[in-house]
Amino acid sequence: MTQPWALLSREERLALVAASWRRAVPTFMTIVSVIGMVLPVFLPGPVLPHLPFLCIFYWSIHRPDLMPSWAAFLAGLVIDATLTLPIGLNATLFTLFSAGLASQVMVFQSRPFAFSLAVGAFVVLLFQLLSWVLLLFFQPELHLAPFLVQGLTTLAMLPFVFRVGAFLQVRVVDRF
Repeated sequence: MTQPWALLSREERLALVAASWRRAVPTFMTIVSVIGMVLPVFLPGPVLPHLPFLCIFYWSIHRPDLMPSWAAFLAGLVIDATLTLPIGLNATLFTLFSAGLASQVMVFQSRPFAFSLAVGAFVVLLFQLLSWVLLLFFQPELHLAPFLVQGLTTLAMLPFVFRVGAFLQVRVVDRF
């Protein structure tokens, strides 16, 4: 559509706006999941699933065209600022994992959910280990146990995030 906005019909304007918002759904879902990550949970122990990373994982393997590396970087900066982590920690890891997973889209196509779950377990644990190693530079006495617990709670939330992502993909993203 190379015509000026004023010359577009109502249907063309709606199609243009819908296409623009469609591209923002994965980034918006990832940033909104930060709220779900920092909500208070009244359970004993550190229960803090890394929902934004799961969103990056889902959109990078299902629709990498809608989750570019810059969007993953932006989401990582939001998380770093929200959780008062060193700025750039999650931004760097999100960017690396997003680019790495997006390059493997063909591997995930037409595979069962169990495959995504198995790969997700490996990727989430690798993410947690890299986070722990990078945070050791800032806090040398940091223990590994909270990161492993966070990895397990993140894995427990993987089916939920995949279901929400699939719902948004079918009802919002692919619909327009």
